[in-house]
Amino acid sequence: NMSKVMELHNELSDLYATTNDPAFKPDSKLYSIVLDAIAKVKDSSALSKAFQLLDEMEKRFDAGVIDEGPNRYAYSNLLHSISQSRVPNSAILAEELVHRMESRATELEDDSILPDKVTYTTLLQVFSRSSQPDAIERAERWFQRMEQQYEGGDIRAKPNKVTYTALINCWWHSGRPNAGEKAEQLLQRMEKQYEEGEFDLKPDSFAYGSVINAWCRTKSDDKAIRAWEL
Repeated sequence: NMSKVMELHNELSDLYATTNDPAFKPDSKLYSIVLDAIAKVKDSSALSKAFQLLDEMEKRFDAGVIDEGPNRYAYSNLLHSISQSRVPNSAILAEELVHRMESRATELEDDSILPDKVTYTTLLQVFSRSSQPDAIERAERWFQRMEQQYEGGDIRAKPNKVTYTALINCWWHSGRPNAGEKAEQLLQRMEKQYEEGEFDLKPDSFAYGSVINAWCRTKSDDKAIRAWEL
């Protein structure tokens, strides 16, 4: 499927080059669609191709060839592709991509590129699957950054229950002795905020299940009791 997508993309580019017909001119919408299609393929070659396409899209926009550059949706699609991949440096790639979004947003003075809760949540999901020894610390820092941005007035950065569950999963997979305790503290924060009227933070079976899993992987003497209580 990826090869067919690229074949059609290149065919359109060739048609524009040979005819100069504006109807064939590749635009930002086309790039976003192609990037989305490639990002759905879960292998390293597709990921490499997606980054090449993102680079090309940025350069063509900067040169004035296309009217719009990559938007938040395009970057987030690529970030999701990283989260589904098995490349060993996925956490580093994901962080660099989020920093890249922030840098271009500042450079172009375009807030529509800035990361939002979907972006940050996907980044946390990358950390939950990462084998990096400091993945949980980095995930915690990004989560705290979300909270600070939201408290500063950026409603796009407001963590939701998927965000909390992603961070709980980071603790679950961390292998730390206090993973169960930390995961349950996050669940209790969700419960408290839900009771105070933050209805989008209502914990679901995924959140509770992740905390139970976090307890199961610890070496605490009362882990079975804590899991059963949940």
